[in-house]
Amino acid sequence: RADEEPVDPKKYLEERCKPQCVKPLYEYEVAISIMEVTRNDTLWSA
Repeated sequence: RADEEPVDPKKYLEERCKPQCVKPLYEYEVAISIMEVTRNDTLWSA
């Protein structure tokens, strides 16, 4: 194993997780969008 090239499992794990993570990811992205809009509205009304 010492002669094997190290492999980053992130890509594999992301692809494997996607079907299970779709709803939480969508909710997270919606929350981020709401926060950005709120922050922009706050900046403009100040």
